[in-house]
Amino acid sequence: MEATSSERQQRLVELLVELLESDSVWNQTTFAKSVGVSQATVNRWLNGINLPDVGSNNFKALAKSTGGTPESLLDYLDGKISFKQYRKTGRYAEDKDESRRRVSEIKADIAKLPQSEILEIIIFSASALREKT
Repeated sequence: MEATSSERQQRLVELLVELLESDSVWNQTTFAKSVGVSQATVNRWLNGINLPDVGSNNFKALAKSTGGTPESLLDYLDGKISFKQYRKTGRYAEDKDESRRRVSEIKADIAKLPQSEILEIIIFSASALREKT
């Protein structure tokens, strides 16, 4: 069932407030630039005055900037998925999949190397891990 415009606006406000408060990268100005809208538009969204049309480029850009897809953003705004579920969709899910693919490719490449080069990689990896802690 589709949510009312008022319910969608309230969820959009909750999403934006959560993102702006929890992510040190965003403020209204930087977020507006990311989406490609004016700061006044973001302010209207935050104040529940309006929201972008579902099929618009602004809606697509909003979804991308908040880490989802247009489909998952609509599901969130309609109350079909939670904020937490929304954040697990889109770009973040794709980034995880890409990371897994890279690791698999690296493992396959390492398996092809001579033992001495594998040992060199192990020593390098241990050193890199030590520096990160």
